[in-house]
Amino acid sequence: MPGGVPSKPKLHINGTLNYAGKLSVYIQWDKPQETYGVLLGYRLRYGPRGEQLSTVTLEGKSINDKTLSDMQRGIEYEFRMSAKNHIDYGEESVEVYTTPEAPPSGPPVNIERKYQTPGTIVFTWEPPKLSERNGVIIQYDIQFNKNVILNNDFKHARNVTEMRAVFGGLEENMDYTFKIRAWTSKGPGPYIKELQFHTDPDLVRAPMNLNGLATSESSIEIWWEPIPSRGKVIGYTVFYNMAPNDDLDTWSHISVPVTHSAELQNLERHAEYAIVVAARTATGLGRLSTMLQVRVKPVDVPLHLRAHAVTTHSANLTWGPPIQLNPIHFSVTYSAVKEFVDAQGVTQVQRVKIKTRIVNKRTYSYIIEDLRPFTTYTVNVTAVPPTQEYRPPAKITVTTQMAAPQPMVKPDFYGVKGEHEIAMILPQASEEYGPIAFYYLIVVPVDSLTENKNPDQFLTDDLISNKVVSSKDALAEGPYIAAKFLHRNIPYSFSLGDGQIYEGFKNRPLQKLKNEEVDVTGEQAPRKYKR
Repeated sequence: MPGGVPSKPKLHINGTLNYAGKLSVYIQWDKPQETYGVLLGYRLRYGPRGEQLSTVTLEGKSINDKTLSDMQRGIEYEFRMSAKNHIDYGEESVEVYTTPEAPPSGPPVNIERKYQTPGTIVFTWEPPKLSERNGVIIQYDIQFNKNVILNNDFKHARNVTEMRAVFGGLEENMDYTFKIRAWTSKGPGPYIKELQFHTDPDLVRAPMNLNGLATSESSIEIWWEPIPSRGKVIGYTVFYNMAPNDDLDTWSHISVPVTHSAELQNLERHAEYAIVVAARTATGLGRLSTMLQVRVKPVDVPLHLRAHAVTTHSANLTWGPPIQLNPIHFSVTYSAVKEFVDAQGVTQVQRVKIKTRIVNKRTYSYIIEDLRPFTTYTVNVTAVPPTQEYRPPAKITVTTQMAAPQPMVKPDFYGVKGEHEIAMILPQASEEYGPIAFYYLIVVPVDSLTENKNPDQFLTDDLISNKVVSSKDALAEGPYIAAKFLHRNIPYSFSLGDGQIYEGFKNRPLQKLKNEEVDVTGEQAPRKYKR
């Protein structure tokens, strides 16, 4: 008798049986044509296709059928049957069978609700339990109504395929009901137990008179009447979308503080945006404003605003006329908020008050001449209409160039340390006119060649060339750089003449009984003091 495992049995799925409302599958199989020995039994593996299969072991050669109970409806099952001899199980016979669907026997589960605004609510849910699904869920029926008997003007019946639904237009201090059921191809299942809830009273009202215009080919400015709230409103949220819908979670949005305007940036050129605004409180959003549609195409603002020839104290502005508006004049405004580290290492904030200049309607340029060095200004140019109604400006930011640091206070000497070393306190420079890259500590021995020179007459290149000395203990001769300190690393106290190397410069021992002048320079601003 040749060896081997049994060949695969022939498998038959003979339909479904329904006992007491439960679905069962009746399967039969034929004995393998080749058993290669005594047939000991069978192994059945089955389950939803693509998932882990259950295993049933059937002993005895005469058994040839099996009823599988508690099967799920509308599921594609995979059945695998193999026969066993004295060696092992043989090749599997495979059949795929989809059980018939039925209406769901249970409702959707895990119903949740969330307010996007007081007048907009989102419901989410999950399909019925797997054992109650009875097939593929193809849609959901929703009933959402005002819970009133007379004059009910709020009745929503909606079919959806997603597990999410959004409803707007809710009233404050009102009762509502919600229920939902699932469908398969065979019909609907039962509704959930009706949900009842009550909306909050005393809601923050919607912003009024929302307006907007494009300020460039990628930005829109909107403005509205602020809401009097006695401190309840802490800001506003602006929602915008090219494809408006009820679900605000699909909209882009920005949050702004308590104000009456906002700018939307990085928009699609020539696209039309739907925009709504809601006040923001500590507990959430107020009611939505009326929707505004704005196209990203500037027609009432100056075009192509640019800044040219920017110096430490001036900037030349140029722009083009608006496409549509014929202004009575142009209004140029500029202001700044500047933050810098002062000479004491303290961060300072300077606010440059807004200044306004009026420019003739036929003039498309203006030179600002009263700016501060290394300051970023917000510059607005507005085309003022004959009605003098508000129009958004064209906006740019202009950063003036850096200037030499302001004069530094003199170093302070507080002791002599040996014959060639002095203890001193070093000042720092203010960064109001630009960041400090590094400091030079310069020593100038006083003699007939140097005593009548001012600090600007000592060139940096000459001082650097004098940093090499022939001997480790050589004393200072001629003006030289004793030390270099990188940005914000200048020490508070320092020993002049200690012989150490600081960023490539030797702090040479000082000459005994000789007057010397010490300069501390940050960037380009040396100051000279005698000791």
